[in-house]
Amino acid sequence: MSHHTITRRAWLVAAVATVTALALGTPASAGDGHDGGRGHDREVTVATYNVDFGADLKGLFNATNLVSFVTEAATAYGTVKASNYTDRADLVAAQLIAARPDIVGLQEVAVWAETSLATGKVTTLDYQSLLLAALARRGAVYDVAVRNVTFVSPTVPVTLDQKTVVQFTDTNLILVRHQAHAKVLRTGEGQYDARMVLTKLNDLLRPIDPTANYAITRGWAWADLLLNGSVFRVFTTHLEAYSDVDGDALTEHYRNLQATELAAMTARSPHPVLLTGDFNSRPTCTAHNTVAYDTIVAAGFTEVWPATHRRNVCTTGYTSGDRASVTGTGVLDHRIDHIFFERRHATALSSALMGARDTDKTSAGLWASDHAGSVATLVFERGHDRH
Repeated sequence: MSHHTITRRAWLVAAVATVTALALGTPASAGDGHDGGRGHDREVTVATYNVDFGADLKGLFNATNLVSFVTEAATAYGTVKASNYTDRADLVAAQLIAARPDIVGLQEVAVWAETSLATGKVTTLDYQSLLLAALARRGAVYDVAVRNVTFVSPTVPVTLDQKTVVQFTDTNLILVRHQAHAKVLRTGEGQYDARMVLTKLNDLLRPIDPTANYAITRGWAWADLLLNGSVFRVFTTHLEAYSDVDGDALTEHYRNLQATELAAMTARSPHPVLLTGDFNSRPTCTAHNTVAYDTIVAAGFTEVWPATHRRNVCTTGYTSGDRASVTGTGVLDHRIDHIFFERRHATALSSALMGARDTDKTSAGLWASDHAGSVATLVFERGHDRH
């Protein structure tokens, strides 16, 4: 980093500009040129968004017999259809275009496949295709750098006659804005070893699926990118939200193990690392469900939000809460969706939320997601090697 002498007046002008940017918390605007039209030719804008697969599956895990299981499955699938991802995808696309991130980490990018066993007809609801199409309609092209399948459900009946069945696939995605001219050098993806085996559900399903041996699997994806003169590795992930461990009131058991796995993976990166995702864990200063977050911080990472919002870092930037569904009326009251960076390799310039305002709804009154997204702009230091 260079050190130049500047005048007192110049210093004051720069300080005022910086404070104003931090107070507004808005991402830098960008054009579509090779340097993105930014104020600094090494700026990178990254976003994270859990787009909500549309249902709460806990009822299925707690079903006590096949009839209650089918009833719960039908209720969950009805919620998915009512959540209308076609309209929600258009709203997410509008928010992304307004923020103009070069890179987007997405979680809960679902594929729902409904099959009529009577006719053989298959109806698919593919969130990835819907979102990319919505972006393209608005003039923004995003390329899929890497796709990570985290969980594939059993094929389950959603009618009591068992003639209509549904299968759910959950994925994480890393998207790269086509106009950013990023070069994808290498990618990787996988599932965490720490996972919750669905013992009760497997026992329940074995009469119709003798091989049933399902677990909730969570995953991660990364891509090495060359963008605006910097080489770095960006991860996206979704850590566990559930637990079957007695006394685990904060459902942290599997999440904490997964965070440890993730930290170990980042240590092996030859390049500076950015982390995006739904970590299901709150900042250290909240003193509540912080272990996974603390694990990432202990691995050398800093969250962007407190780095760019110096005041009320524990009580701002909320991305999750009582907004239990996209039709819910609850409020966002805690932060579990994070962007992390390494201070020795990058400087965070700004960060802001997407989909957090009361007006961020579709024409039918649906939230884009049960989460808010987050976007941040950073500048990487010179040099591509991390070690």
